[in-house]
Amino acid sequence: MDHHAGARLVERLIQQYGCLPSLTDGPALPSFDPQALAQALEHEIARAGEYGWTKITLHMDVPDAALLAQHLRRG
Repeated sequence: MDHHAGARLVERLIQQYGCLPSLTDGPALPSFDPQALAQALEHEIARAGEYGWTKITLHMDVPDAALLAQHLRRG
């Protein structure tokens, strides 16, 4: 799929659903790990660049979100 075809697909999905549907093909981490999360984000940033995406969605369990918040406050 070329860049323009990918961008058209994304635009069509956003028009139809108001957002991009959840995809299960991205990185899935079994638990909060700052280094693994950074690598997963970098992976998704690169993929976004390939497809012309401007947003990345992150889904977390509440306990992992609390650990992320705690980690960011220590930063």
